[in-house]
Amino acid sequence: MEIKIFTTYSMGENIYVLIEKDHAAIVDPGGNYEEISSFLKDNHYVLDYILLTHGHADHIGALNPLKEEFGAEVIAHIEEKELLETPEMNLSGRGASGIKVYPDRFVSEGGELEFQENKIHFIHTPGHTAGSMLILIGDKMFSGDMLFKGTVGRSDLPTSDPSAMEESIQKLLDMDFDYKVFPGHGEATTLMHEKKYNAYLK
Repeated sequence: MEIKIFTTYSMGENIYVLIEKDHAAIVDPGGNYEEISSFLKDNHYVLDYILLTHGHADHIGALNPLKEEFGAEVIAHIEEKELLETPEMNLSGRGASGIKVYPDRFVSEGGELEFQENKIHFIHTPGHTAGSMLILIGDKMFSGDMLFKGTVGRSDLPTSDPSAMEESIQKLLDMDFDYKVFPGHGEATTLMHEKKYNAYLK
């Protein structure tokens, strides 16, 4: 599986396009709609899924136009439903000026999804938001705003929960596999590197 990375200009949010043969899935399309659309069309990729680690505005900014154009199935955690449907909660604005997302499928802890020859696993990691989740594919972890290189996500936003964040961090500490971590912002890292050097994972 190949990974193409786009980074939004305003918030520095990483958008990951997962490519398997002539099919694609997108993790957290926060912006750059025209650039991503052109990339998919120029390469004749079929967009199967849009996968959300969580529902903040900087991770969903291009979701609705991409879904409208390519018909992809939107996947999110069930606990993120209210935030995705409420602009004030997902920090995209108020009322009609904000973004509302209505996923096609909700998953929960331990959920799985087939993407061509790959199996996608979902691990619920609340704290940053109630429905934050890790997306695991093979040796790769897409951590959203739960885990970054050297730090972890904020827990002072709508539906955030500092206690839940501590429990989610413990889930990371309990993992033995050295995943390559692709975060929502900043550069990639590995889980073992974070266990060793990240002060929040102690």
